[in-house]
This record gives sequence, C-alpha cells and structure tokens, in this order.
Amino acid sequence: MSARQAIASLLQLFLVFAFFTGGLFFICLSQVPRTRILIENFILNHYSAGTSIGLGFFIASFVLLVGFYGLNRGRYLRIKMGKNSTDIDVNVIRQTIEEHFKNRFSNEIDLIDVEIVRGGKIQIGVAIRRLSDDSNEEYLAQVERELVPLLRSRFGYSKSFHLQMKI
Repeated sequence: MSARQAIASLLQLFLVFAFFTGGLFFICLSQVPRTRILIENFILNHYSAGTSIGLGFFIASFVLLVGFYGLNRGRYLRIKMGKNSTDIDVNVIRQTIEEHFKNRFSNEIDLIDVEIVRGGKIQIGVAIRRLSDDSNEEYLAQVERELVPLLRSRFGYSKSFHLQMKI
C-alpha cells in the first residue's frame, strides 16, 4: 500500500466516523430530554459560539476537499525525448500493460495497479497465480524481458521499474 492509498483510507475512515458520530448524537439527543435542554440553553445564551463552531466546520470541510482533490488528481510521467518532453497519463500506461498481460499472460498475471513514484519511476503491482518454487526466477525474468522493451518502445521509458507481486 502506497502512502497515497493510506492517506485516502484514513480520510475516508475519518469521514465515516464523523457521520456515525453525528447520527449517534442526534439519536441520543431525541432520547435524552435533559441533554436537549442543556444544548438549547447553550445555543440561546452563547450564540456567539455558533460562529466559532461554523468556522470549525468550514475549515474541516476545506481540509477534506483539498485532501480528496490532492489524492485523486491525475498522475503523469514526464519523459524527456530529445529536445522535447512529453507528459503521459498513468492510465495510458496502465491500459498498455494490462493489454499486454491479457494477451501474453492471460491466466497467470493480473494487473492490480500502476503508479508513478518519486523520480518518475513506474511501480507496477501484479497478482501472480502460477508460481512454483522452481520457476520463480525464470518466470519473473521473462516478464521483465517483455516489459522493458514494451515501455521503451511505447513511451520511451528507459529507467528501471518496480514490480510488486501479490501471490
């Protein structure tokens, strides 16, 4: 799991927890009349505190908005080719690799994820169904021999890449 996925999961958990807490609060509010009266008195006597509470909610919603936008923005791989540079969307790379795996390793490898990590390196997550202890190295070497020229010919990508396996 990448840091980006971990932060997205944490934000989603926070959001679910906030809605759960709000629902529990209003259910309890209808069941306990004394608490309802205390809250009514607080709102009537300390009406200026409503501004602080409202600002707190606005700030929290802004932080969530920026967080979700930052986690879901597009990721691009910038490749310098000659005098020009090209930006390639990670989804194009994902589709190319997925199509290659379907054609070449249809029953053996499933593409899970493709990410662009620091330094413009590609990280490929795969699930491998067929691996015996005898053929691990040979099989992975074959996958590497096929992916290196594919990435070089389609995108001009000549750096190393990371392959994460889920067995």
